[in-house]
Amino acid sequence: MDGGGRSYTIKECDYDNIVFYFNNSSNNTTTAIAKIFDLNVHYVSYVIDVYLSKKRNYMGTVPVLVSRGNRKHRKVIVYDKNNNIVDIYNSVNVCSRDLGISRNTVSKNLNNPTMKNHKGYTFKYYKVS
Repeated sequence: MDGGGRSYTIKECDYDNIVFYFNNSSNNTTTAIAKIFDLNVHYVSYVIDVYLSKKRNYMGTVPVLVSRGNRKHRKVIVYDKNNNIVDIYNSVNVCSRDLGISRNTVSKNLNNPTMKNHKGYTFKYYKVS
């Protein structure tokens, strides 16, 4: 629960996006993260509290990656030409569909770090720490 005594149901994609931005941005205040992802500040604070309590060997319920069979989808981070995060996608398929770029092109860019960006975008796999 946050300071106001509320409990939230955390969406997996929100958890992943908030934690990633919290760990990788110089402006990682709850207010800044809430504005970027268009979320409630108290919800963002709650998600960060859950994440931090997990790092301290918290044994409560924390969302995990959803798998389809034995195969887990790897998240894809999309950067613009100024190396700013454009979006984080749950899979190559979702990324390619949303950006209008073929799945094959996105995969080639992800698996070949020497390849130049495509349509102004650079792609990297999300690394779970």
